[in-house]
Amino acid sequence: MLDTAEPHASIDPLMKRGMNFHESGQNLAAAKIFEIAYRRDPFAIAAILNMGSSYYKAKYYPEAEDAYKEALRLQPENATAHYGLAMVYEEIGDRQAARTQFQNAAELNPDSGKPWMSLAQVTLEEAPRLQALYRAVDWAKRQLEVHNSPASVLMEACAYLQEARLFAEVRTASERALKQDSTSHEAKSRMVSACLGLHDYTAAADAQRRVIMECKPKYKRLMHDDTFAKSAAMALIEVQKTLGDTGIPFFLVAGTLLGCIRDKGPLPHDKDLDIGIIGEVSNSDVVEALRANSDFTCPLFYSEDDINLSVSHNGTMGIDIFRHERTDNSIWFGFDRHPGCIKWRFTPFGFEQRTFFNAPFIIPDEPERYLRETYGSWEKTDTGFSSVLSSPARYDVDNEYLRCMAYYRLWLAIHRRDKDHLDKIFSQTPEYVRQDSLLYERLVFLTLCA
Repeated sequence: MLDTAEPHASIDPLMKRGMNFHESGQNLAAAKIFEIAYRRDPFAIAAILNMGSSYYKAKYYPEAEDAYKEALRLQPENATAHYGLAMVYEEIGDRQAARTQFQNAAELNPDSGKPWMSLAQVTLEEAPRLQALYRAVDWAKRQLEVHNSPASVLMEACAYLQEARLFAEVRTASERALKQDSTSHEAKSRMVSACLGLHDYTAAADAQRRVIMECKPKYKRLMHDDTFAKSAAMALIEVQKTLGDTGIPFFLVAGTLLGCIRDKGPLPHDKDLDIGIIGEVSNSDVVEALRANSDFTCPLFYSEDDINLSVSHNGTMGIDIFRHERTDNSIWFGFDRHPGCIKWRFTPFGFEQRTFFNAPFIIPDEPERYLRETYGSWEKTDTGFSSVLSSPARYDVDNEYLRCMAYYRLWLAIHRRDKDHLDKIFSQTPEYVRQDSLLYERLVFLTLCA
């Protein structure tokens, strides 16, 4: 437990010092300063809450839990303390305790969307999960009715509205945020997602081009990550165990299959995992099975008509689950059923079992043929290949949708800070993109001069 109080003294200088450490990312140092402030004034709720937040961000979870419990001892109805305690419990994997504390925070502060959204994210049962999501969405809609909602609030509203797939409202919120801050990368990105969701591909492409022309990458993450292969293998084994335990069949596709067949493991330059499902398995079967494992984060809202589900493992490893559809003479999958959205089509295939990472996995039979249809010459490593732009299997794509995807792949390529890689991606874009000289100049500047 936290230490008892020392004689009272003014804590204002300590609070300022703690906030300076906190704002500079020195969370453990901040926590220690806030703890000294608490010892001097054991009734200073702000010091206790800041101490809990700093310990949480420093990943000192027992200390953070003690701080938030101390705050609740002094103020049992402090919504911030309940929310912080819920975050600690979620981090250590105690979902039931997290749900209880998020519920407490939401009920104590019903006019905030954040606790309702957090409650939805840790709730397993469908009805209460959607109920919590809609409470967050109701809050978000109310922010759109406020004439002077700040951009930060509008962006929070965007996140909840996008989770519920209310793309018209996302577009409205993004437009209003951009009027306040025309440089906001988040608002521009939300605008792209909204326009894609509304199937306004021209507007989506224009918005994605503005991201390149008007924003600066943060260069937080290189596309090549030496730890990716290990993390991907662990995630894939966890998927196998989780879905296998519930009898849900899946198979490896795209880059994940390529890595396992050619490189005997996930591609080190990849950014996510790709698996397929086919047949009578419902999306709800897949999502509910994965949601029961706290290591997976699943979409809160989805439809049985969706053909692509995006899941993450441990909050970092993305997993794309593609529903495959059979026709008389092909098997296809894609991002969306809507006409013009990118899809990939293959010669009909059956399945066989192979062992990877000492575990059995299902893959398309004749995998070499599948890979040839996907990548063309697949035997030699080509880290610049983009299946969205160049796959022989791609079909039924709207030119404006393809333009948007080209801009997005170029945006990702900038983060490599590698002009040769950028040029490889640029060479795969449609000719009408390559003719944009201002775009190319901007791409080179961001790659070499940032």
